[in-house]
Amino acid sequence: RRPDEAPLDEDAPMHMDMIADDSLPRSMVLRRAANFFGWVGGFMVSLALIGFLPTVPLFVMSYMWVENRERLSLRLQMAFGITFFTWFMFEFILGIRWPSSLLGDLVPALRALIPSM
Repeated sequence: RRPDEAPLDEDAPMHMDMIADDSLPRSMVLRRAANFFGWVGGFMVSLALIGFLPTVPLFVMSYMWVENRERLSLRLQMAFGITFFTWFMFEFILGIRWPSSLLGDLVPALRALIPSM
């Protein structure tokens, strides 16, 4: 509170309602929803085609570039961090078996290099 403001009335009832502005055009809402589901669908398709671990950095880097034009150093840091966290969590903490991918089925030698293929 600033010194020039009037003191608060401690006994006054508090107003908890929030006024929502839902005046976005329906076309914009649908476009945003399609954009979101397009990214999620692309992530799922990439998971099935190239595997979990290669998909994570590709998705992070492409999303950060397309949606906000982030600088390369930030994209690389985020992609590495999230991929490392995902690999460590699934491999060592949870011990979950990696699902196979189409590329891993076509080229089995890749599975020796990348666990999620």
